[in-house]
Amino acid sequence: LCLRPVQFSFLLRVFRSEHVPRIHTYEGGPMHPPLTPHRHKDCLEVINALKNCHLEHNVAKFWGACNDQKLALDKCFREEKNTKRKANLAKAKEEQARLRAKEAARTASTTA
Repeated sequence: LCLRPVQFSFLLRVFRSEHVPRIHTYEGGPMHPPLTPHRHKDCLEVINALKNCHLEHNVAKFWGACNDQKLALDKCFREEKNTKRKANLAKAKEEQARLRAKEAARTASTTA
């Protein structure tokens, strides 16, 4: 059996995707959003701690020297997302109530 390189790489991709489970080494996933201070005002201390850890351990960060700060950052981002989600839900409910009241007033004026 002689396979061309393209066929062999395709077979490897198919085999890996079906038979090898995806393993994440930490709970938060592989990446975080951009660490811009104006977007994450609640997590500034944790962002600065992670950046300082990366500066202090510029090589050891690849072997898990900054995992605790990364997990704390992921937790802070989850909490921040939950507070934003709750605020958006409350705002959406207020808007829906306002629109329902407006529609009720419109239908009452047309039937009267």
